[in-house]
Amino acid sequence: MSERVWNALVVDDFPDAGEALVAWLTLEGWRAEYITSAEAALARIDAQMPDVLIIEPYLRHGSAMAMAAHVRHRFGAAIWMVAVTGHPRVGDAIAYEPTLFDRTLIKPGDAQQLRAALRDAQSRSPCSR
Repeated sequence: MSERVWNALVVDDFPDAGEALVAWLTLEGWRAEYITSAEAALARIDAQMPDVLIIEPYLRHGSAMAMAAHVRHRFGAAIWMVAVTGHPRVGDAIAYEPTLFDRTLIKPGDAQQLRAALRDAQSRSPCSR
């Protein structure tokens, strides 16, 4: 029996950040893809649902928050969502938007915090998908 490969979709409109995160996820054993817009992310999710959605909530074009709300409404807890933002607000280290995101991380990212968020996703996600 082969080990399950976990899928992550990264949504960030800064190429350096998105590409670096995908490279890191790949080194960690994840299958990862990077998308720059909320609209493209929704189309990608409809085509193949990821296990984890990593979102920069402040996209320059499109509404990442509206996308996250749509994903949460449609898929519930089936997709683990992590906000990774370089624009923190008061309380962001606790929860960017607790009804939408399962975890919130502040850029620049901390590998240990992201690993912990991904482990939490793996422990809660159904393996039957």
